[in-house]
Amino acid sequence: MSNIRSYRRTPVTTCSMILCVLVFLCVNFLPLKISEGSKIILYGAYYKTFIIAGEWWRLLTVGLVHYSLWHLVMNMMSLVNLGRFLEMQYGSGKFLSVLAMSTIGGSVFLFASKGNTIAVGLSGGLYGLLGFMLLVLTKNGSLKHPVFRAYMFRTIMVNLMINLLPGIAYMAHLGGFLTGVLCALVLSKDPDILKIRIHTLIASLVLAGFLGYRVSQKMYIRTDERYLGTDIEVLRTYRDLGLRSYSMHIAEKIDAQYDTIYLETALKED
Repeated sequence: MSNIRSYRRTPVTTCSMILCVLVFLCVNFLPLKISEGSKIILYGAYYKTFIIAGEWWRLLTVGLVHYSLWHLVMNMMSLVNLGRFLEMQYGSGKFLSVLAMSTIGGSVFLFASKGNTIAVGLSGGLYGLLGFMLLVLTKNGSLKHPVFRAYMFRTIMVNLMINLLPGIAYMAHLGGFLTGVLCALVLSKDPDILKIRIHTLIASLVLAGFLGYRVSQKMYIRTDERYLGTDIEVLRTYRDLGLRSYSMHIAEKIDAQYDTIYLETALKED
């Protein structure tokens, strides 16, 4: 009964886990005759080409997409450890805000620092929760207690193990962690933190300005990072799912990036 009550008190954590598992099952078991890369893009993975073309929601939905079972299991373990505690302590609304903002923050860091790549996973959001929790527990003195220290040690170890997985986007982890720390500073009611809130806001504005500049410098796809086969495969799947007008719209946007008419022509000729 206690476990049932716990899950009822943590609806965001529970729903996030359910969504991640459902997307994982769709990615791996729905019979779509497309490549693995195209399939995870179709379900909401981070992919700069489509983000620049207007699918900015990928900065958030990346957190729901996992391809590897091991990656999913590790992230869900971390989500349970962090999510159930934080959501019960701070409420579902604040918890959802930190998780979503950290996921987006991680994606923005990735966008600002890397070229065209495909990324999946909730790790950016989880590192944000970790940063939030570390700051809060440090300020309220909870880390002085052996139970909390052991809990944090286990949680940190799980998150560090995620870094051992192949193809990990470390900049997304860093961006998520910093976003979580900033969220803790902004949302906290601790008197000591309130004293430095103005400095936190200034630091946040400086960071936002720097990231904005970096993003503006990265709003292009290099010639050697254009994956036309993947692009057309995803667009054809959009079309075959009944989104013909939308697929043509995205094709036009991508062709404008590449300065070609290849994707529009390929869709029209099918």
